[in-house]
Amino acid sequence: MTHSPTKPVGLRDALAKKFIDTLTADFEQNCSKVITTLREDKAYDYLRIVVSLLPKEIVVDDSQLEEMPDDELAAVLSAVRSLIAARHAAPLAEGDGAESGGGAPGYESRTVRDRASQDTDQERQDRRAQ
Repeated sequence: MTHSPTKPVGLRDALAKKFIDTLTADFEQNCSKVITTLREDKAYDYLRIVVSLLPKEIVVDDSQLEEMPDDELAAVLSAVRSLIAARHAAPLAEGDGAESGGGAPGYESRTVRDRASQDTDQERQDRRAQ
């Protein structure tokens, strides 16, 4: 690689280092203010940046369920089912989907819920067989 006779060797690296040092100092001094301004003035861009910094996949290692005895697991499952049933049994307010027969928004149909329960029962039986 040939160098220009008018440009000293290493000038580009020196300028890059100076720029990065200046940028770092500016960031340390003004970062909080810039983030606050961005969040207040451009919430969408702020959220987009936050999401871009999150990992693409979050691994959850919850061995408590695996170690839980079957009777405790059955009790927890029963409690969850009771809560779901109580929410479904609550009277529907006018305008929340009751007229169309679709149920309250955000609630799954009984068929889907029953299928999920059957899957859970099958998974429990499979675990016991192991």
